[in-house]
Amino acid sequence: MFKSSHSGGNTTECVKCAYAPHRTLICDSKRGGGPVLSVETAAWRRFVDALQQGT
Repeated sequence: MFKSSHSGGNTTECVKCAYAPHRTLICDSKRGGGPVLSVETAAWRRFVDALQQGT
């Protein structure tokens, strides 16, 4: 997994992602044993693109 480049520097706003075949895994780094969200990679890409466009 890798930490988002937009995560807060004070460790209060950190998202980690990992790419798996046809999936993207997302978790809150503050909750090491917490849940992992699994979404289709294409859906994650659309979400990230929308954030970058401000929509």
